[in-house]
Amino acid sequence: MMQMGQISNWGNQLIHPEAIWRITKGRNINVCIIDTGCDDTHPDLKDNVTVKFDPYGGNGDDHNFHGTHVASICGAIDNNFGVVGVAPECSLMIAKGLDDNGRGDWAKIAQCIQWATQNGAHIINMSLGSNNKPSQILHDAIKWATSKGVIVVAAAGNDPTARPDRFSNISTAYPAKYPEVIAVAATDPQGNLAYFSQGDEDVHTAAPGIDIYGCYRNHGYAKLTGTSQAVSYTHLTLPTIYSV
Repeated sequence: MMQMGQISNWGNQLIHPEAIWRITKGRNINVCIIDTGCDDTHPDLKDNVTVKFDPYGGNGDDHNFHGTHVASICGAIDNNFGVVGVAPECSLMIAKGLDDNGRGDWAKIAQCIQWATQNGAHIINMSLGSNNKPSQILHDAIKWATSKGVIVVAAAGNDPTARPDRFSNISTAYPAKYPEVIAVAATDPQGNLAYFSQGDEDVHTAAPGIDIYGCYRNHGYAKLTGTSQAVSYTHLTLPTIYSV
């Protein structure tokens, strides 16, 4: 059970992680977060971040904090403060596939996928995407990773032009669109598809994605919204594949 002092996200309340936690909290499961890096000094993350990789030549630090937020939804420690992730005992592998502006190139993201697979990742999380078809190098890396038994999940994508009275009609973004990838849409607190979320036939599942509380800059916390946040909620159930 979550201890006093931790914020209970509405997403956690909706999906009731305690039932899965009777089986596993993610111990011995390696989840690679390919994003903007991660603040591995954050007190809610530092004990779960095991290794970092940065194809940009840095040390994987996160000056954007998108990656830090995404990592915390999955793997924030179950302690007496902050938030708790859906797999709070998993090992977080951090690959900086995006720069500090949240941009990247497919070759570097493919490099992160290869690194994660070679270094024992069980699950790869990509809270990133584009509606422009990537170069073949990305799809080849994903197909190679999944052939090795790695589960790859990615954000279905957000439509910045959508409004509450006019839902998105944009197709699922890459790399979520690839058949080897589990594409994740976002829901609102009522369990309905979020208006900004892609939700076509390429989407496999949906999870909470509005005003999700997670780790952020200066060892603090913030609420962020998007299919990026929804992706990490799938790690509640994915570790059971490796644990039972």
